[in-house]
Amino acid sequence: MLQIFRFCARVLVFFNLSLLVDKTLLSSCIQESLMISKFIQNQSWKKDFFMATFSFLLSLCLAYLILSLRSSNALRKPRSTLLEIFKGHLREITGYRRESSKEAFLFEQNAATYKSLGLQKAPTLYVSRDQDVNAMAFGDKHCGSIIFTEGLLYVMDNAELSAVLYHEMAHLAFDDCHTLNKTSALEASLYAAFWVGIVHILIGSKVQHLSLLVFSSIFGFLIYLIVRAIRRKEGSLELRADLISARVGGPAKMLNVLLKLKKMETKPSQSLLALIHPLSYLRILKTILGIQPLSLEERIRHLLS
Repeated sequence: MLQIFRFCARVLVFFNLSLLVDKTLLSSCIQESLMISKFIQNQSWKKDFFMATFSFLLSLCLAYLILSLRSSNALRKPRSTLLEIFKGHLREITGYRRESSKEAFLFEQNAATYKSLGLQKAPTLYVSRDQDVNAMAFGDKHCGSIIFTEGLLYVMDNAELSAVLYHEMAHLAFDDCHTLNKTSALEASLYAAFWVGIVHILIGSKVQHLSLLVFSSIFGFLIYLIVRAIRRKEGSLELRADLISARVGGPAKMLNVLLKLKKMETKPSQSLLALIHPLSYLRILKTILGIQPLSLEERIRHLLS
């Protein structure tokens, strides 16, 4: 305890000495505190804050409405949407022409198991000319598509590919694509609305310092809570799809897929199967804040439990 008091005393002494040495900093701090106290007494910042809040809410509603409508329209026509996005980089697995043994296996498994997973129609299977080890689902239980990369087909054997197929089918069966599109639209709308409020204060506010402080503190914390809830929701969808794949094809197959992805330590693009691995310092910060996407280690532990 005595060491803690000594450390705090040293910090205070150092801080006071630094302020005394730098008289300009000391005077600027005093002037800033006087300005803030004056602004608080005038209470003119409240009007700016409420106007910025109104701009935030209005832009949030408009942005979410536009993004959600666009994503919903895209999900209604998964085939045309995917062909437009990938622009010739997709090849459909039809089962009629010369295809690899793994592609033929996926086509047979798709036709044999889609009804048992609750799908109304067998999803269309595609192969992407991408060497990343990745897969993704797009659509819903009525009309869906699943994309496998060439890298995934090269790395995984037939048993592991079937586990990936069941995982993606589970996403289609529970309309996870609609849920993820809504959460993504909400997250993007929150960030856009936040900056609209900041710009509103910078342009029209007479007391920018206090208005910015109050607005950014309140809505920054609100966005943090919402984004954290979104990450948990996305993680729960992945865990559910893992469990369904394990129940349909056996837990060993899905576990081998996750262990192989973990062993490879690859950096896949964003999808429903494998997760992004951001830069180390960003990953540490997101982990501390609790907004880090679900990791492969957590999925493995949940599957083992």
